[in-house]
Amino acid sequence: MATETLKNLVLPGLGRFTVLDGNMICAEDLGNNFFVRPADLGRPRAEAVTELLLEMNPEDCVGTAVVADPSTVITNDPAFFTGFTLVIATQLPPAPLAALAATCWAARVPLLALRSVGYLGSLRLQLQGHEVVDSKPDTLLHDLRMATPFTRLQAHCDGYDLAGIDDKDHAHVP
Repeated sequence: MATETLKNLVLPGLGRFTVLDGNMICAEDLGNNFFVRPADLGRPRAEAVTELLLEMNPEDCVGTAVVADPSTVITNDPAFFTGFTLVIATQLPPAPLAALAATCWAARVPLLALRSVGYLGSLRLQLQGHEVVDSKPDTLLHDLRMATPFTRLQAHCDGYDLAGIDDKDHAHVP
């Protein structure tokens, strides 16, 4: 699970979350995971991350840590994922990700699949029945007029006889 994404959900009161991770915290994690501390070296990453996330909003959130390899859970217990309202998967290999996507699709559970390599990242969203309404459709002309221009601007604009000049000169009017 993406801990930065989880942090942004925990702060406003996500309610419940589960972190599924089978790895133990190593030295590399200290440099790239905000939710682990040097004292956590050797501990299950899911447990340490869950504890620190819960410190951010202990009144409104309940967190669960599941120490297991996500690829194994996807293969052996796909029903584990069907009870969630959202699944966020990070850095999964293609085959387990495809199996997880199929499970989430069948259960109508939205899936966010995240992958990052250095400064590059990708996000894929899988939803059923997602609608986008464009409340501000594109227009050919953008209206940049001022309702009440300041006095000097109005005087400057009034100095042009736009009706009396040809197209060439009109094109050069600012």
